[in-house]
Amino acid sequence: MILDDIVVDGKGNPKGKSTGINVKVKLQYKEFCLILLSSLALCLFSSCKSSEEPLHYGGQIYAEELLLQGLDVWSPYDLKIEHVLFTNPDDLVQAFRSGVVDVALFSDLQAARVFAEMGDQALIIAISERGDRMSTLVRADSGIQSWADLQGKKVALRSGSGVELAMKRYFALHPQLDWDAVEWINLAAEDMPAALTSGTVDAICALEPVPAMAQAAGGMRVLLSYGDCCPSPMVLVTTRDFAARNPEKLSAFLRGQRDKLALIRSDPAKTARIAAHAAKTYDLEIPASAFHIVFMRVDYTLEIDDAALADLRETASELLALGQIDRLPEFSFDATFLSAAGD
Repeated sequence: MILDDIVVDGKGNPKGKSTGINVKVKLQYKEFCLILLSSLALCLFSSCKSSEEPLHYGGQIYAEELLLQGLDVWSPYDLKIEHVLFTNPDDLVQAFRSGVVDVALFSDLQAARVFAEMGDQALIIAISERGDRMSTLVRADSGIQSWADLQGKKVALRSGSGVELAMKRYFALHPQLDWDAVEWINLAAEDMPAALTSGTVDAICALEPVPAMAQAAGGMRVLLSYGDCCPSPMVLVTTRDFAARNPEKLSAFLRGQRDKLALIRSDPAKTARIAAHAAKTYDLEIPASAFHIVFMRVDYTLEIDDAALADLRETASELLALGQIDRLPEFSFDATFLSAAGD
């Protein structure tokens, strides 16, 4: 905003000799008042603009995020949200580091890397999803009943992924299983259902919604899901600085997340239809039946609990052992924003 200059041309001066000092003082006083009022108006305008600044939320292509794209859960709380879904997680991490994103949705692997780098500058404010997010599927008519039956078989797994890390954790918990006895096939997740259908592989290990999509297409069944050993929480992370300056925004943000959760629990069929429609925006043809399976299978509870934190720490320890992070991070969290958001 630009303030116009206040000009007095002198032609309107009062008559008489008294125009000098008295009129000059009066004009200076009037100028001062006008400038003061204009400055106050500018300050108020700037303050309003600051309060109207949207919360920049960086998400990823997951079922609940696509659902949020099709809902309006934040306007009832007078919160403006700029919700962007990142197809490349590395881009989201960079956007968060640089302050382009105020709140980010990170996997346990991404959270471990962010906290290892940023330390206590980063802050977990809620869990977005956890539980049976990863599954192993086989053909319904295969006769395979356990991992023991997959020894010597071909299993599709994305190399270097969080799913691979989870599977190695599962094998470590079951020493009777031999990792090297399985023929692991490095395959992109989107190609796995077709490979299983064609018989190219005997099983697939993937993150939702791929298992649900395979199930919805028919002819496949879940051999095992891994929520018990590998809940792999997705966490909502902000910075301490943003949290200190915007506690009301964060509470309103989490109220919207609570409303999303309530809808998933009360009407999973409706949420599945909304997510399927939103997915088309990203050229994803995922049927509502697949999203319905996801919303019934995955735990979207928001509360931060010991189990989720323990899983984050275990993931960080595994990444440290692999040399993917330089130090073991401490995961800072603050549940007060979620408490302020109500039940």
